[in-house]
Amino acid sequence: MELLKELFSSSFGIMSAIVILFMIGMGAFFTILFVKKAYEAPVPQSEQRKNKQ
Repeated sequence: MELLKELFSSSFGIMSAIVILFMIGMGAFFTILFVKKAYEAPVPQSEQRKNKQ
């Protein structure tokens, strides 16, 4: 309990908590993004060539 008081009472502790939460959120976002992309059907090469030109 004392550690939580110290974490949220100093500016360094608050910034550390924000960074930790941001990194957890970013990890969750990219995990969901990559899992969705893994289950998508691949784009045929003929369509890829059309998009590049």
